[in-house]
Amino acid sequence: MSQEIIEVMEPEQDDISQNWCNMSEAGNLKEGYDMERFTEPPRKDFQCPICLGVVRNPLECSQCGILLCKKCACSCSKPQNPFFIMTSSVPKFNCPICRSRAAPREPSSILKKIINSSVVYCKNKSHGCPVSEALGEIKNHEKECKFKAIRCANHGFCDKQGNKIDFISVEFSKIGKGSYPTKSKLVCSDICRKVVIMDHLLKTDQSEKAINEYRMALEPLDKLS
Repeated sequence: MSQEIIEVMEPEQDDISQNWCNMSEAGNLKEGYDMERFTEPPRKDFQCPICLGVVRNPLECSQCGILLCKKCACSCSKPQNPFFIMTSSVPKFNCPICRSRAAPREPSSILKKIINSSVVYCKNKSHGCPVSEALGEIKNHEKECKFKAIRCANHGFCDKQGNKIDFISVEFSKIGKGSYPTKSKLVCSDICRKVVIMDHLLKTDQSEKAINEYRMALEPLDKLS
């Protein structure tokens, strides 16, 4: 039976199912999680058949139930992909397993909770981080992880990169009426700390304090002369 006849026989999908893949959003999505990040081998049915990682932002084939990452499912909407068929201007997903062209659906909330409860190592494990937490919670730790890679805050003069734990914290009190939270930056050395402090004072119109900081920085040089 020809492709055109099959398409006529398929029921029309509603607007919601037709918009399952936003191509402008797809570029910001990521493929599945590396299997090595999991403290215990994850279930095989949680593995995306395209990227072979554990599904990230999972979608489910409405016909065979296979799980795919949203990014990988969207990649099947590209015309050059053999798993995709373009009809008019509406992209149609074609499942890489059962070839169903029905739009994929969101998995059940229970299934997503099971996936998110899988325990993974922090992505900074190779830098020395010993933490492991549930997949759905590890991002909160990784944002503040002491072992994440950062760059010295003295951007104008220093490009040194390293682990957050090896950097020096510089705190600034915000100027103005009312109570403001303390702002902090991370620098790689005492020299960069002084430069960042000086820059902050000049930008916040604290020229007198900036002059004092400059004098303090010159004192060691005066002792040498």
